[in-house]
Amino acid sequence: MSVFSSIETNLKRSAIALGIAAAVAAPAFAATQGTIGATSQGSVLISLDVDDVLQISGLTDILGLTFTGADVSGSTDACVYRNGGLAYSVTATGDGGAGGTDFSLSDAGGANSVPYTVSFDDGSGGSPLTSGTAATMAGASDATDCNSTPNVQVTVDIAAADAAAAPAGSYTGTLTLLVDAP
Repeated sequence: MSVFSSIETNLKRSAIALGIAAAVAAPAFAATQGTIGATSQGSVLISLDVDDVLQISGLTDILGLTFTGADVSGSTDACVYRNGGLAYSVTATGDGGAGGTDFSLSDAGGANSVPYTVSFDDGSGGSPLTSGTAATMAGASDATDCNSTPNVQVTVDIAAADAAAAPAGSYTGTLTLLVDAP
């Protein structure tokens, strides 16, 4: 066998392997073309990819809480959407503390703070959240606006003992809620 016939054989094998790989990897398109006549009909393949998307909306600020000697609580309703209405996870973080993620409110100078707790109720009862830790919830709405009916409630609680230990003043903080696929 000559060197040329060996190369020719290897090229044929490579061409066959390439043809098989291309046939396996290429999607099958079903477009057909019409023929000339009194009527003509053609068809096309339609393809759709649906990404997994989520949204939290409808949140309102929790303002006007006042400590008068008892525990203080405030809440906001919201809508959590996920296409297909599937389960989701929620991760809450605050902006307080040394790491900037604790659940705490700070005074204007940042010298004093008041801790708070967060619970997230998806209709199955309030689940306490830990800052930075994801919690899995049963199911989101499959309507982006929850059909105008909130499907979750976020509650912030401040213990009377924690508020009583803080000097008089105004305390603020930001609570961030991240929804994601579990």
